[in-house]
Amino acid sequence: MNNVLSLFSSIKAFVFDVDGVMTDGQVHVLETGEHYR
Repeated sequence: MNNVLSLFSSIKAFVFDVDGVMTDGQVHVLETGEHYR
């Protein structure tokens, strides 16, 4: 376990692709025709 913690201690940042990974990927259309996620 200590070995794993020492590996994680050197991590500076995490990068996530949030398009469909952390959201459901839906696109909403407003009455004006504009799209947003």
